[in-house]
Amino acid sequence: MKRKENSIKKLQEECKNRKIGFMTTWTKAALIKRLEDEDVRDAEMKKLKNQLKKVQDAPKIASKKAQLELTKCEKTKTELEEKIAEYHEEKVRLGKLWVQNNEKIEEIKSRIKSLI
Repeated sequence: MKRKENSIKKLQEECKNRKIGFMTTWTKAALIKRLEDEDVRDAEMKKLKNQLKKVQDAPKIASKKAQLELTKCEKTKTELEEKIAEYHEEKVRLGKLWVQNNEKIEEIKSRIKSLI
């Protein structure tokens, strides 16, 4: 790594910039080790933050999916209600036609009886 090429002063400066605690009496190897440990820690923190974000976003995503499904179900319900209304109107129309036909049949039967 390039840290091995840096001087103690530069390593201390990197620690200060990254707000990493160190002692001025530390050797170059100790400073490098401290920085590398912080690199690992930062990577783990970044990974944990990403996992946390996914967990925090999960309810929002689930809510959005549920809302889409609800919208779809409501649309289907509306379409079905419209079809039911149409079929009901058709049923009423056919019922009236059936009654009219029965009345005609009864009328024709009574004519036939009067002719006999």
